Formats: sequence, structure tokens, C-alpha cells
Amino acid sequence: MGYPPLKDIVQVKYSISYYEGNKLRVLPKGESEAMWLGRPGIPNGLKAGLLKLKAGESGTWDCDPEGGFEREVELVDGGEKFKIPAKSKLHFDVDLEKVTLGAASN
Repeated sequence: MGYPPLKDIVQVKYSISYYEGNKLRVLPKGESEAMWLGRPGIPNGLKAGLLKLKAGESGTWDCDPEGGFEREVELVDGGEKFKIPAKSKLHFDVDLEKVTLGAASN
């Protein structure tokens, strides 16, 4: 199985780290989730790294601020809310578990 194109759905576990001022904030890997790579709102830096992985592989990478979220996002982890600013440098730690080929095509 090759690398996932944007019309595919991937099953992933991931962690996002970012700096809030001088403090490193880490959202640990949560539950496995399905993600359509063509969905708006997914950071380009996350998509770019996922496109380099095959099912069953793991990876870690950084993205520059332009690869971060387009808008500020609020995520909840363990009951704690995190606000990740738009255009933030991010670090990803990802397990790509499964790729469903062409699942999002019409």
C-alpha cells in the first residue's frame, strides 16, 4: 500500500506540541481517530508529514508557522482546554494505523 492521497481516510493517533509563550504545551496521544486528509482545518504541516508515511509507520516532525493551523483552535484533552494560536510552529508525533483508499471520493 502506498502513501495516502488527500482523498483517503487515515486512522491515526497523534500528539501535538507547541509553545505558549516560553512554555512548551504537549497534548499527548489520545484515542485513535479517523481523519479525511482533504478536510479543511487540518494543518498543512500534519498533512505533509502523513503523506510521507505508510500504514503501520510512525513519525515525528516539526512544521513551520505557515504549516500550522489557519485559525486559532481550541482542543480539549483530559478535561483541560488548550488554545493553539493560528500560524504556530508545531511538533507532531504520529502513528499511522490504517489507510482507507479513496474513501472520500465521490
